[in-house]
Amino acid sequence: MQLVFHVGVHGTDGDRMLKTLLNNRNWLLKNGTEVVTPNRHRGIIDEALAALEGGTASGEMEGIMLDAMLESDAPARVVMSTPTFMGAPGRVCGREGLYPQMAARVAALMRLFPSSETEFFLAIRNPATLLAEVLPQFTGGGYDELVQGCSPEDLRWRAPIRQLVQAAGGRRVVIWCHEDVPLIWPEVVRLV
Repeated sequence: MQLVFHVGVHGTDGDRMLKTLLNNRNWLLKNGTEVVTPNRHRGIIDEALAALEGGTASGEMEGIMLDAMLESDAPARVVMSTPTFMGAPGRVCGREGLYPQMAARVAALMRLFPSSETEFFLAIRNPATLLAEVLPQFTGGGYDELVQGCSPEDLRWRAPIRQLVQAAGGRRVVIWCHEDVPLIWPEVVRLV
């Protein structure tokens, strides 16, 4: 089974991907793709990650999670979409820069479904506009607390994306720029 994680990032999608897929849910189901809404996977994935404490799910645990999330029997492709795969808005920055936990979160998601062919999709955006979008959602203080001492000039996508690709270990990773969405949206949806 192919398992697709559309992991965000924050402030790039506004649930547009999920809504587009759900608007085409019947056609997708007829063609072997099931879209799992966040309310069906969030608690299951969070509990499993906590229970595994960094370990890998057994085949039995993987089957139990899929049975709890899926409505159809044995779809060829399962798609999950939510920016919370990358954590709360306060996780956008760390002392190391943008999304310092991105690679670890991707690796943890892969360990939940080790027998699946896992793919990751994410949009990135200009760090300045990303911070402006996330700051009103951040409940841990103001701008200084959000950026955790990082200089805005040091916020680059290169390191977290390189770490994500390395953590994915050869699995498919599709990345696009949020600012390009008006020009590429149909293509992005088809890839997902």
